[in-house]
Amino acid sequence: MLYFSYGSNMDPSQIRRRCPSARFVTVALLPDHALTFPIRSPRRRCAAAGIVPAKGKSVWGVVFRITASRDITALDQAEGYRFPGSRKNRYRRVSCIVYADQIPSKPVQVYTYLARSDRYTPLPSLDYLKQMRRGAADWGLPDFYREFLRNIRPQ
Repeated sequence: MLYFSYGSNMDPSQIRRRCPSARFVTVALLPDHALTFPIRSPRRRCAAAGIVPAKGKSVWGVVFRITASRDITALDQAEGYRFPGSRKNRYRRVSCIVYADQIPSKPVQVYTYLARSDRYTPLPSLDYLKQMRRGAADWGLPDFYREFLRNIRPQ
């Protein structure tokens, strides 16, 4: 499975721990979407990242190839995804197109997770944001996007 990560799973240590078979493929751009924090993580007690359609905006992230079915299952569990259509899903796994290294002629079909919005969400914690920022820096996301992540206010 090709997986597009835009949140804390960009952190190399977290993705390695959750999905040992995950291998970096490319940095990628998801057009016409915006990064949000629409869901509360009960484990972290802070808001967690999500994406929503937003014309003219873009979300940067990392594409990983995950080959072990146990790792895909572990990722689903970590994201609160049970199966398609379940009312208990915290996130939905969906297919989308991202562009490798911002090259319009290099579309890549991937899976990512869309959060089901909670009624009330706190801000993301500083630790959560540090994971996102560390992943963005380690994988070489564009400077302007790393600056955008640095400007997100923590709780």
